Amino acid sequence: MFLHLGGCVVVPLEEVVTIVQIGREASSPDTAAFLKAAEKEGLVMNIAPDQASSATVTTKGVYLSSISAATLSKRARDLAPLRGGPLGATGS
Repeated sequence: MFLHLGGCVVVPLEEVVTIVQIGREASSPDTAAFLKAAEKEGLVMNIAPDQASSATVTTKGVYLSSISAATLSKRARDLAPLRGGPLGATGS
């Protein structure tokens, strides 16, 4: 299964580590430091046409999207039963 992050970008659901809300009011200092370090390493892909409101951390990199973390998390949860288990399950 794939999670649509916006635009033409999809990532394999099994690669998703976490989805967090970002922005002035939502981002913690730890999240900001993590994103800064990831950007310095060249691991951040900004796919937001305007202001990014979420960061999807995967095993391959970090995607900044204009779609809210709540919406992306709901999409991921909705896909989980189709995979045969909760988000992050690898199956039996």
